[in-house]
Amino acid sequence: MLIAVLFDLLMLSFFIYTPGVQHLLGVDHPPAFVWIFCLPVWSLLFVFNEGRKYFIRNWPKSRIVHCLKW
Repeated sequence: MLIAVLFDLLMLSFFIYTPGVQHLLGVDHPPAFVWIFCLPVWSLLFVFNEGRKYFIRNWPKSRIVHCLKW
């Protein structure tokens, strides 16, 4: 799965940031402020996953853990 994500990012970067491909596809790179939205989303996902792992390790029989465990 990691290889698929890396391949996807590589293709996205190629299509968006390569000047000849940009002209051919009629796309342009996103403005810089768009990348700012990634930080809160990443932070939220990180806190959720780390909290989930904490509950799974410390209270494996809890009902909350039963809902969070997959």
